[in-house]
Amino acid sequence: PALADALAQIALLYLSQEKWAEAELPAQQCLAIQRRQRLGSWQQYIAQSQLGGCLWGLARTNEAGPLLTGAAEGLKPLVAAVPMIDRARVREAFTRLVKFCEATSRPVEGARWQRELDQLPMNFPTPSPKP
Repeated sequence: PALADALAQIALLYLSQEKWAEAELPAQQCLAIQRRQRLGSWQQYIAQSQLGGCLWGLARTNEAGPLLTGAAEGLKPLVAAVPMIDRARVREAFTRLVKFCEATSRPVEGARWQRELDQLPMNFPTPSPKP
């Protein structure tokens, strides 16, 4: 898990700088580790959202969409289990999906996920994510 956590931080750093290509490999590696070691965990779904964000930034929307949607679906029942320090990543994943839906002309789906985002508890910090 320590390697996966480090890779997630690297991917997040590149995502925040909109360096999509640089973020892709650590995001892929992180997700692969999470799927092996923490299958079905909130960490897996955060990693999945980050990889989806990389692919979206690279204009690979057909690959990004299922990852982003699957990540949000997976996170929904796990929200309460996320430690306070990592809660910004949850809001980030939902926000990323809402923006993806808006950018890809899916207003109904975007509105649905916006409602989910709006229902997150107040102690989930609001980040300013990039795709």
